[in-house]
Amino acid sequence: MKSAVWLKDSGFGRIAAVALSAALFAVTMGVSCDGTGPGPGPGPSSRQLFVVNNNISVTSHTNADTANNDVLPATELPAGAVTNIFQPRAIAVTKDNLLLVGRQNGGITVHENAKTVTGNVLADRIVEGNQTLLGGPISFVYDKTNDRLYVGDIDADAGVLVFNNVGNAAFTGNKAPDRMFNPPDRKPDDVSGMTINAMDFDAAGSLYVADTSGSNLNSSRILVFDTPATASGSTTPARTLTSLSWTVIEDFAIDSLGNMYVVDGSANVYVFTNIAAAQTGLIAPARTITITGTGVALRGILIGMNGVGYVADSGNHAVHKFNDIKAEQGSQQGDTIIDGSNTGLFSPRQMYLVEP
Repeated sequence: MKSAVWLKDSGFGRIAAVALSAALFAVTMGVSCDGTGPGPGPGPSSRQLFVVNNNISVTSHTNADTANNDVLPATELPAGAVTNIFQPRAIAVTKDNLLLVGRQNGGITVHENAKTVTGNVLADRIVEGNQTLLGGPISFVYDKTNDRLYVGDIDADAGVLVFNNVGNAAFTGNKAPDRMFNPPDRKPDDVSGMTINAMDFDAAGSLYVADTSGSNLNSSRILVFDTPATASGSTTPARTLTSLSWTVIEDFAIDSLGNMYVVDGSANVYVFTNIAAAQTGLIAPARTITITGTGVALRGILIGMNGVGYVADSGNHAVHKFNDIKAEQGSQQGDTIIDGSNTGLFSPRQMYLVEP
């Protein structure tokens, strides 16, 4: 689930009061939810899609479900000294309408008025410094209910970093994580650090973490932590998932029905069903969606509460959209596409969907 997770809480997986029922969790899972939620959901005009354009900018498009072809972005924040955004990689929008951007070269920027801020606007806050452990944050998952941010680093020497109350003005400067947790076979308990490329929550609140390190440098593994809201220090995953289908995972999303969608920089979206069950070890996709065309390189994916799938194509500077991605398979071009010289898209990667 990628947007904000209401946790019980999560955000693309992203969250935690696991005591709530799975059904309620799915309903409250909120903003950037890569999952199909109950009911028709909000209208298309209420959805705003934020996109990280690798090393270039952060853009957003309103009317995300229906935006098509060469449409202008609603907002565009260029990377550089004019915004304090350098090497943007991870992104989230908080319940207080704050735009959080993870910088691969270190730190997190915070811009107020996320839905409207645009142009050469300096960050209102910057979280950076040795105590933050934010050497290269490249993946987020946001727990909207608890205003809690889970952060994955390009060299996660301390594991998953957890920051509480990120909407508070105290989330600034050299702010240390409130806690952190790691599998026992990675730093700080072992010699290998993790590269955490992507994270998400399932409807029950379990946190899925894509780790590309150690023996999984060429084919990522996914670690599943069932109690992320309280995990701290050395924490043994409830399950570990590997596959012969994906290589290095760029991103993945889990919908409310328990389907997991994985992209690895190829033209394929690998779909695994019933992922929240006790599946462990080597798994195989139930089906594969292949986006046709030349130069397709898929590096981002999320799924709205209404089942619309958004797939970022870095190779073609585009976002492909599937109206009902859970039903798709085989070679496809998508129902609509955002692409063209006016869109502001350039090598798009991670995305975040704001939907009330």
